[in-house]
Amino acid sequence: MKDTLEYKILKYLSENNNGEPVDVSRLETNTKKLKQKLIELEKEKLISYGSGIDLRFGDGTGVKVDFIRAKINFKGIEYLNKIDSDNRNITNNFNNSTIGQLNQSDELSVLKTEIKQTTQPKAKEKQQSVIISFVEKFWWQILIPLLLGIALIAIEQKRFT
Repeated sequence: MKDTLEYKILKYLSENNNGEPVDVSRLETNTKKLKQKLIELEKEKLISYGSGIDLRFGDGTGVKVDFIRAKINFKGIEYLNKIDSDNRNITNNFNNSTIGQLNQSDELSVLKTEIKQTTQPKAKEKQQSVIISFVEKFWWQILIPLLLGIALIAIEQKRFT
C-alpha cells in the first residue's frame, strides 16, 4: 500500500501540512494520472484539491495559471494513520515457545452438548391462538359496539316502562 500514488500523496500532504494547499505537481510525472488520483481522493473527502485557473476576457485574451495544489483533510489524516498502523512490520521471537504444540489430552476430550427439543402445538391450539390473537388485536372493535347495543336496549326498555 505504501508504494501507491494514493499513499505518496497523503503522506506528502501530511508531512507538509501548514494549513494551506501544497504544490503536489512533483509527486508524479504523469499529470493526468496525478490529477485523476487527486480527484478520487477529493471525492472520498480525504483531501481538498485545486488544479488551476483559466480566465477568458471579452476581447479574446485570457489568463491561464496551471498548478496542482492539495490540502489534506482530517479524514485523510485518519486514513493515513490507519494505513501506517496496518502496515507495521511485526517481528516476534518464538524461541523456546510452545506455539503450535497441542496437548493431546485436551484434543481427546468429548464435549457434551445439550439439544433442546421443542414440540409443535397441536392443530386446535394453533386455532385457539389465532382466535385469541385476533380478539386481542381487535377487542375494541368488538367490545364497543356490543356495549353500545346493550346500552341502547336498556334505554329502550326504560322508555317503555
